[in-house]
Amino acid sequence: MAYRPVNGARGRKELLGLVRMEDVARRRIAGFSRGHAPAAGVAAALIHHPEVLFLDEPASALDPAGRKEVLDLIGNLRGQCTVLMSTHILADVERVCDVVGIIAKGRMLVQSGREALLERYAIPAFEVEADDHAALASWVEDLRRLPWVISVTPRNGAFRITVRDVQAAKQALLLLAVNSGVALNRYEEVRPSLEDVFLQLVGSEGLA
Repeated sequence: MAYRPVNGARGRKELLGLVRMEDVARRRIAGFSRGHAPAAGVAAALIHHPEVLFLDEPASALDPAGRKEVLDLIGNLRGQCTVLMSTHILADVERVCDVVGIIAKGRMLVQSGREALLERYAIPAFEVEADDHAALASWVEDLRRLPWVISVTPRNGAFRITVRDVQAAKQALLLLAVNSGVALNRYEEVRPSLEDVFLQLVGSEGLA
C-alpha cells in the first residue's frame, strides 16, 4: 500500500492500514508490544504528511518479522516522502536506502548512491564452507601466504577470501582445495555488502 496524504477518518484508516495496525487501533499506545511501537511512531510522524521524515534506528529492537514489516513500510514511502534513516544495521540500509552516507566518529566519510558505492569500493571475494573444520583451517592458513590473497576471515561458519586477482582465484581456489584434501560444501563468489564497504572505509581512515 502506498502512502497517500488523506485527511479525516478515511485518512486515519488508510494510515493504520499502511502500518498494519488496524487490529490495535483502539488500544492505548502504552500497552503496545515492542513490535507495534516502532510502527506506531512512524504512523504518528506521518499524520501531518511531512515531506521529510527522520528515523533513528527504526528496526533495531525488532525480531525478523517486525523488522521486515517496518522496512516494508519505509520502502512504501518511496516517492511520497523523503526518509532519512540512521542505523547501525547495514543490511537494513542496503535493503531500503537509495543514497547512503557513512559516518565514523562524527565525520562523514562518504555519501553516494547505494549501487555506486558498492561498485566503487567492491573488493573481489569468495566464501567457502566445509564440514571438516580442521582441514579447512589448515587450507586457509596456506591461502593467506598467496600473493593474490588479501585476507581470509571467518564469517558465519564459513571463510571469506578477499583477493587482488579474481581470475587467479577462480583458476586456483578449487584446485588448491582438492590438493589439500578439503571437500567444500560451498564455494561462492560473493557480492560485497555495505558492511564490507564500511569496514574498508573506517580502516582506511584510521578509525577502526
